[in-house]
Amino acid sequence: MPRIARIVPLAALLAVAAALADPRVPGARAAEDRAEAGTVVVCPDFPLSARVFRGGPSGGLAGALERAGHRVVEVDPWAEGHRDALDLEGVLDGPVATALEEARTHRRPVAWIGHGVCGLLPAYAAARRSPAPDLLVALGTPFDFSLPSPALRRFLADPGDTGARDVLWRNGIGARERIPFPDVPPAPWVLRDLREGWESGRGPRVAGVTFDDAIGAWNRPLLVVAGSVDGIAPPEDALRGHRLAPSTDRTFRVVGWADHARGDYGHLGLLLGDRAHRDVWRHLVAWLGERLGDRGGRGRR
Repeated sequence: MPRIARIVPLAALLAVAAALADPRVPGARAAEDRAEAGTVVVCPDFPLSARVFRGGPSGGLAGALERAGHRVVEVDPWAEGHRDALDLEGVLDGPVATALEEARTHRRPVAWIGHGVCGLLPAYAAARRSPAPDLLVALGTPFDFSLPSPALRRFLADPGDTGARDVLWRNGIGARERIPFPDVPPAPWVLRDLREGWESGRGPRVAGVTFDDAIGAWNRPLLVVAGSVDGIAPPEDALRGHRLAPSTDRTFRVVGWADHARGDYGHLGLLLGDRAHRDVWRHLVAWLGERLGDRGGRGRR
């Protein structure tokens, strides 16, 4: 009898496990539905690669998104732009459109996290009535082109200047952070478009669409995050995009000591900082969770 008493609970547990594994069981289907909250496309700043999203602690921001139940799609527009000699219009019609098509295959809401220049691309896509994401997170994105930082101006003038590149990517982020320098030189036609945008003070013009037209067309949820000491996209630059967008669901945040972070953040610190998982990513994941849902099934639908 004692042996039978031990076997029966084990058999019962095995039966329960088998039932939960059966997709025909309602509870299993609900768990499966909650396993993926939404799809998030991550896009690096010019001219870096998407590796930057996995370069921080514990698999980086991409890892944090996956642990929250989101499917992550990485896009490398600048490498493809160099390989295929694309300008900004070609980047939008090529790698950006392809990534959004891939993201749409699961029929779930799609968010776009763009670092730096990549935070501008969805607005241009929406203004051109091209495929665009449902939500936009702009990290360290420069929305004001009238007063580019000296480091940015130096880089745009001569991206081959290693000193300029070093100043650009290390500006205000601290010595401990890991910087994934690009595998390929900056795409020349993209660089031309960006340089002309800053020289004009009005931003890049893409297929006849001005920056003001682009941001003026963005009426979807928007989160703008700026590093308190970002020399590439200072908080006042990022704030301009937040003000110009007509979205009724928009949030602006500056990450630094004043925001109760454990330090001030520069351009790449938002992604690669040693404490970014606490100071930046968790707030970003929570914002997405409120709109896309998370593993617990919460979120706006």
